[in-house]
Amino acid sequence: MRSFITRPLLGIAAAVALIGNTPAEIDDLMASGGEAQAFAAAEAGADAGDAELTGYLGWFYDNGRFVPRDAARAAELYRAGAEKGDAFSQWRLAVMIDEGSVPGSLEEAVALFRKAAAQRNSDGMVGLAVMHATGRGTERDFEATMRYYQAAARLGNPHGLQGIGVLYANGEGVTRDMDEAVAYWIVASVAGDATSEELLAKFMPQGEAQIADRVVERADRIARNYNLARFDMTADRSR
Repeated sequence: MRSFITRPLLGIAAAVALIGNTPAEIDDLMASGGEAQAFAAAEAGADAGDAELTGYLGWFYDNGRFVPRDAARAAELYRAGAEKGDAFSQWRLAVMIDEGSVPGSLEEAVALFRKAAAQRNSDGMVGLAVMHATGRGTERDFEATMRYYQAAARLGNPHGLQGIGVLYANGEGVTRDMDEAVAYWIVASVAGDATSEELLAKFMPQGEAQIADRVVERADRIARNYNLARFDMTADRSR
């Protein structure tokens, strides 16, 4: 979950007692209002050398929650977690390098995305797709872009679905097809992608019910192809 929290003071003994917590258990602590214990567990786990909890601690500093925002400290923790094999740390450090907020080359960012993707981290797959689409740190390759977006979408990542829609909208590596693009954005929107919501507001077919119905039916097939639940898009036809 890694949600936003606030921090009261904790004693060292309490932190030490939480060293054995896993990320899932920390999520549970946060969900139940144990924010202080969650941070202490991440901090203690990082001190003990746990790769995942090192990345989890980096998340707190990255988002400026529970502690003051500190991109340098977050990057330091992500780099430590990445070197120990934590996929989340690899992905997030790669994003920070790509954005230019921490030192590093685009080639290093691509390599980190690849390491994360190899562990079935869907955000890492989306990162690789974007790098191939733009030719940053690697060759421009829309076939690879589509492949990584699809892999992320199969793992339920809505950004993968949204990216496939963009490829169809731009005719990049595929024949340009706005109906297909909109269908993917419908599915991504239902899955929670805010960018797809914005795209639908601009491009959802208006006025011709037959066209809108066809696009919605295609969206339903896409959802089933990616093992997502069937959904009722009736309300979206008014966009």
